[in-house]
Amino acid sequence: MSSPTIAPLRRGECDLLADISRLSPERRLAEYRAGRFSHHQLTLWAQAFPEEVPLVNGELPWIALGLADLE
Repeated sequence: MSSPTIAPLRRGECDLLADISRLSPERRLAEYRAGRFSHHQLTLWAQAFPEEVPLVNGELPWIALGLADLE
């Protein structure tokens, strides 16, 4: 069984990742909490800095929200 691979960055993603990387860890977290990251930016942040992203029950928050049983 092969291990999963991460797809190479597409055109424009390098620029987005560079912008995210220029922020300090504290600023990235603040931008996330303020809702200023797009879903795409959240994904790039989680790929580049997985140790910074707060988890909900071991899952990325924007994914956990879709898994939650909300009434």
